[in-house]
Amino acid sequence: MNPKLVLYPSESLASVQKHFRSHYPFLKLAFYTKTHNELNGNNNKFICLDHTLLLSSFKLFETPILISLANNSTAWELEEQFKDHLDMGVQVFYKNRQIWLETTISDQKSLFELNERGRIAENVQNNPLPIEVPDYKELD
Repeated sequence: MNPKLVLYPSESLASVQKHFRSHYPFLKLAFYTKTHNELNGNNNKFICLDHTLLLSSFKLFETPILISLANNSTAWELEEQFKDHLDMGVQVFYKNRQIWLETTISDQKSLFELNERGRIAENVQNNPLPIEVPDYKELD
């Protein structure tokens, strides 16, 4: 069964982010008042910094909205679902060590693949690869 976000009008942006991160801990969502095209990012002047905003402030709706979080869904497909259902801009970011990278050219990567990139980068950061010690060779 594919995971889904079930969105309610009274749900805050922070709550949506929390539920999303429970499925993909190395990805995050940023919300915008304007949408964007595939392979482009959102203009930061439209970012929603107030995460207490309710989904109903973007679009009025009465019945819950289902957003698919299938592993094979791409970042762009997820962003499009928010655009189609809520008329809001969403941008997927993935973790790369200590920074978050916006999906633009990686819009066609799957959520699973992007999350794995973040997981691997986190493991390398927390457990650096050992330094290779050259072979020791005794001289006769």
